[in-house]
Amino acid sequence: MEELQRVKESLTIEQIYELVNNFGGNPVFKSFGLVADTICHNLPGEGSQKLYYYQNTQLFSCFTGCQDRFDIVELTCKVFKVQRNIDLGISAALDYITNYFGIAREQKTEFETLDNADAKIFQKYAGRADHKSIKGREIIYEPYDDSVLNRFSYIPIAPWLKEGISQEVMNEARIGYYPGGEQITIPHYDYNGNFIGLRGRSLIIPEAEKYGKYRPLRINGVLYNHAVGGNLYNLDKSKENIRRTSRALVFESEKSALKYRTAVGAQNDISVACCGSTLSNRQYELLKKFGAKEIVLCFDKDFTDKTSEEFKKVKKRLIKQAKTFGNEITISIVFDRNDLLGYKDSPIDCGLDTFLKLFKTRIVYGWAFSH
Repeated sequence: MEELQRVKESLTIEQIYELVNNFGGNPVFKSFGLVADTICHNLPGEGSQKLYYYQNTQLFSCFTGCQDRFDIVELTCKVFKVQRNIDLGISAALDYITNYFGIAREQKTEFETLDNADAKIFQKYAGRADHKSIKGREIIYEPYDDSVLNRFSYIPIAPWLKEGISQEVMNEARIGYYPGGEQITIPHYDYNGNFIGLRGRSLIIPEAEKYGKYRPLRINGVLYNHAVGGNLYNLDKSKENIRRTSRALVFESEKSALKYRTAVGAQNDISVACCGSTLSNRQYELLKKFGAKEIVLCFDKDFTDKTSEEFKKVKKRLIKQAKTFGNEITISIVFDRNDLLGYKDSPIDCGLDTFLKLFKTRIVYGWAFSH
């Protein structure tokens, strides 16, 4: 496999070290390469340092249980079998490694990206979260055939695991990986659990800069687009908790909602993602429908800086929408007054403890915009 060889040759000894260390192998640098615990057939901490990696051949040799030679991709397969009882396969293991290190894969012929017409439509819609065509009325989405989700690899998404999203939560949300397009695949469901859209989180920087990190995917000529301003990501899973607590947390991105769900557990999850920098009127109506009495806006830091123009825009929208709903819903905003977050961080990006500090000092609408 040319692709396999290309990826292996691109890996540095430092990257091999990082991956083996991530697997729990406790590697040590040697003149010839590395020596590590035998994680190829043992759980972390149970083996001996008899797994050798030779940089000149790019091969591992196990001198105990395996008595075999194998490359980093085959080691990845072995580790997943031993540690997670997952039969990963060579292709999926290669996906995992390239995903972990952000190595670009060669485009596969099955991948279809947005053409210029699609891109123009998407760009036009992306900046209009308060879309007039969906304002204040129910949208009945026609579900897509969810068999398309079988095309993707459901391997561990290393960058998201590193950021604190559990494999269990990703499995539940059917988060996948599309190797041909270098995209993390994110299915969207309405509050009844119907599959209504498919977005990709691009891992290719030029494409992300041109079209945005998130965009709808086209598969076999079908563009799996939907009006994101008429739906709330994760509402199908959090709606009963929202109804029980009368509170909803609104994040910008799907990833943030998944982080929160991981941090607090499914039984305490009251998060949704609006997939933009503000809520549409329809999204407000959805939260009202499921009993929210307080809507907590947990937007990224660039939208919660009181000195920024973006915050002024958010403020204007919130005032307008608050007047629409009167006293039925309390609107509060998570605001980083003590520089706990980095620029463009989501309030959940620095962990649950930091989020709870921000949440406890959230600003209620009536006070926030009168000072």
